[in-house]
This record gives sequence, structure tokens and C-alpha cells, in this order.
Amino acid sequence: MRKYICVALLIILIAPFMYGLERITMKSNQDRYTGNFVMMDREKVVFLLFDRRFEFTHDEIASISFEDTEDEFEILLDDNSVLKGMIVEQDDDYYTIGSSAGLTTIEKARIVSIKNPKFERYFAAEKVVTSAVNTGIVPATTWILNDIGSSYQPYGSLEYYLETDFGTPVLFGIDTAFMMCLPTFGDFSDFLIFIPVHLYIKYLGRFNTSGSGNDVMSKLTWYIKLGTGCAPAFLLETAEGLTSFALSFSNVLDIGVKYMMSDGFFIGIAAKTNLIVQKNSYAIIQSGGFILDFRL
Repeated sequence: MRKYICVALLIILIAPFMYGLERITMKSNQDRYTGNFVMMDREKVVFLLFDRRFEFTHDEIASISFEDTEDEFEILLDDNSVLKGMIVEQDDDYYTIGSSAGLTTIEKARIVSIKNPKFERYFAAEKVVTSAVNTGIVPATTWILNDIGSSYQPYGSLEYYLETDFGTPVLFGIDTAFMMCLPTFGDFSDFLIFIPVHLYIKYLGRFNTSGSGNDVMSKLTWYIKLGTGCAPAFLLETAEGLTSFALSFSNVLDIGVKYMMSDGFFIGIAAKTNLIVQKNSYAIIQSGGFILDFRL
């Protein structure tokens, strides 16, 4: 007796949730699923099954049953008129629509779409937002363009960067570079080292804006980058065993062109200008380098 009482209680509990659902029967294995009908057009049928959105083609479906639902649907016809009502009957060729105006029989071939307004947010598939993560290095030839360049001259620099787009049209990242400068005259045991670190924003553009094709232009991208940060500066006087340290402000403007060699690997060229500012001095540093870019 207790078993039957439990079954009865279970039926009472789930009945309100089962009522008002539609049933879909698949052609492949004749499996029947109960869920919420979302919409149907001439290309696809969308159902909520197990609280998830599923999209089917008409070739996959044997039948859809509306007999247990009282939902009111919006039905678009081929003359752009819209009917609102419940589907009370159907056969292979016709739907019978019940509304406040009475019963209307509509030929299925005239129907462009059927939608359930209760589930409007499921009409279109949700866009999956993915974030691109790039990392790379830029070995470069470097010059100091202002008066400091008459005393110290870098013979190169190496930059490392890490960036992501957070699902947006632009990239946000951090970069750091290493520049060791040697004196242009005098004691070559002295070294001036800059290590600028920037937070930056980068905009990417394509040369082939149509988004199609497999030619060279479709694999070329250009970018412009703006960043700001700080630049620790060290003066190493190795002969005297002395080290001086200063913290500078740093800004960077970077432009470049990259070519996609394979999926996730790019090569390119870049031109970068750094402005490193201290209280009583500044350095304008220009670099031109070779990009090795990897997509993680």
C-alpha cells in the first residue's frame, strides 16, 4: 500500500511539469522525447530538452505532437500574415489553430515559421564567446634618438608579450623588453639597462576585409598598439662595483604587420617608439624588429 501511495504522490508532483510540454519523435530510432517546443521554420526545429537547446533538421524528425500543450504560438504564413493561437489538431497536411476567433485550418505548406513567444531567448543559438590568447617575442634593432644617444647606444632589444581579447574586438596585454646600452666612448665597462613594462591595448585589422579567400592578403593582418607603464633603469659601473637605479615612466606606440604561416603561428615586422621619462631626463627609443607570434 505504501508503494502505491509513493507512486501516486510522485505522479501528483511531476504532473504539473509534464503538462504543457510537446513531444518529438525521431526518424532514426523512433525515440520520443518530451520537452518545450521553441520554434520551427523551413530549415530547422528547435526544442528545449533536459533544459538544453537542441536544433534539428526536418529530415531528422518523424513527428511533433502538440496535443498536451496549451501554449499559444505565433504562426507566420507565406503572405506575411501572423496567426496567434494553440495547435489543437494536425495531420500530414494541415494544422488546426484555435484562437479567440475560433478554429482555423492552415495548410502546412503555407507556414513559414511557428514560434513560442515564451522561449524567445532560445530562437537563435547563443554565441559562444571565446578568448584568443597570444604570446610572442620581438627581437629588434634599437636606437636612442635624443641626446642620451650621444652617450649610450643600444645594439638591440628583446620584447616579450602576452595578450588576450576577452571576447572583444581588441586585445589587452602586457609586454616587457630588455635593452642593454653601451657607452659610445670611454669606459666600456659601464652598462645602461632599460626594462620597460607596459599595459597596452591593441587593435587588429585585416588587409582582406571580405573574410574569404586563401591568398596572401587574406593571411595578412596589421595592428596598432598603445601602452603605458614604467621602465626600471639600471646603470652598472662594473669597474667601480657600483649600481644606480631609477624608475621611469614609459609610453609605447607600436605598429606592425603579421602573416599567418599556419594555424596559431604568425611572423611579421614591427616598428616601435618608446618614450621613457624621468624627472630630469628622458629617452626616445626607436626599434624595428621581427615578430614571432604564437596563439595558445
